[in-house]
Amino acid sequence: MQRSFLQCYFEAFHRIEGWFSYDAALMFMAYNQLVSEQGINGDTLEIGVYFGLSAIAVAAMRGGGRRFYAIDLFENLDTNPAYCLGSVYREAFEQNMKSMFDPVDFMVPISSASGSCSPPALHKHFRSAMWMEDTLPKRPLTI
Repeated sequence: MQRSFLQCYFEAFHRIEGWFSYDAALMFMAYNQLVSEQGINGDTLEIGVYFGLSAIAVAAMRGGGRRFYAIDLFENLDTNPAYCLGSVYREAFEQNMKSMFDPVDFMVPISSASGSCSPPALHKHFRSAMWMEDTLPKRPLTI
């Protein structure tokens, strides 16, 4: 029998470093299901992906055919024992993502400080000038 995404993801908590909890992931996914039932599906984005533990959940919640934007310092990191060298850190993040999704052509890693992540600064990375508008609801949510 093939293991489900959630079973594989639960196992990832034992091998991927991070501060995200499995319970939090389930809450994110439950909320996402409620929002999806309202017809709201789009790109997802996470700022501060570290080794990808929470990024896996956020990427799984993107709409069909949509992208996941992963923002972190990556190569811009100084040598920091908590993060390894930036390139090694990014490779570990991408390897962890590939362990859950193959291929990962939906993923757009962005090497940037969170303080410079304003919508105008990020605009060049998004497929559409309406990246936010085409994801937001056209009517109030009923949850």
